[in-house]
Amino acid sequence: MSKESDSDSACSQAKDGIHVSVRIRPLSSDEMCSGIRPCCNATSKASLIISKEGDSGAYLKSQAGSEAEFAFDAVFDEYASQIEVYKRSAMPFMPKLIQGENVTIFAYGATGAGDKLTVV
Repeated sequence: MSKESDSDSACSQAKDGIHVSVRIRPLSSDEMCSGIRPCCNATSKASLIISKEGDSGAYLKSQAGSEAEFAFDAVFDEYASQIEVYKRSAMPFMPKLIQGENVTIFAYGATGAGDKLTVV
């Protein structure tokens, strides 16, 4: 029995649809200095929890704290490297691209929010 790699798994999961990966960005030093705490927590390689702190003495439901868990095809915490994100998100689709199939990789996020890629 052969062991399925992360890249094989990602490709087979997205065979007939869309593969969605999420990367939690690290807090900046300014955010940490001002006391901001992370609101996202990767609970596994495929899910994350988003927490909202509630206001003390809140009367409205919208002011109360909440916690929601979301599932994705891949979740990367703030310590994930660029190469790890590439290997589990984009690399599995390169053979299909080379074979002439349509592949779209769409990355969305604030400019400069992630790690800087260093080419050596």
